[in-house]
Amino acid sequence: MSKILEVAGLGLIAVMIAAFTGLLRPAVEPGLSAVFWICAAGTLGIIIFRKKRKPPVSSE
Repeated sequence: MSKILEVAGLGLIAVMIAAFTGLLRPAVEPGLSAVFWICAAGTLGIIIFRKKRKPPVSSE
C-alpha cells in the first residue's frame, strides 16, 4: 500500500508541474488552474493519510 501511495503521489506531482508550466497547453491554461489545485489537494491528502497511519515514534 505504501508503494502505491508513493507512485500515485509522484504522478500527481508530475501532472501538477506539467499543468503549472503549460505542458498541457491544448487542454489546460498554464498557471494556477483547477488541474493544479486538484493535484495539489490529492498530494496533500496522501501526505496526511500516510502521516496519520504511522504509529508515533517513541523518544526513548
